[in-house]
Amino acid sequence: MSDENDTLADYWRDVRPHMKEASRRRRDANRRTGRGKLEAARVSFVVKNEGAHLIVLDRWDYWPGTGLWIDRQTKRQGRGVHSLLVALALPRVSA
Repeated sequence: MSDENDTLADYWRDVRPHMKEASRRRRDANRRTGRGKLEAARVSFVVKNEGAHLIVLDRWDYWPGTGLWIDRQTKRQGRGVHSLLVALALPRVSA
């Protein structure tokens, strides 16, 4: 049994760095595309924390890496730039 556990532990020790790198790449790509879609929709926003956090129309906090957005007034939350555009009552934009 310990040989099997060692093998599984070795597997995850080898795989974990690759999973972290893939996650980092996905967040970076989300930051670029989320920001690009807001720009294409001509939505004004302020960039904070080197693009990790955007303040949209002085009302919505948006983290494009994870897709999370929060309406500061109502505390409503959502995920993804498309659902943010819907909350802003704007049409989807393909970038």
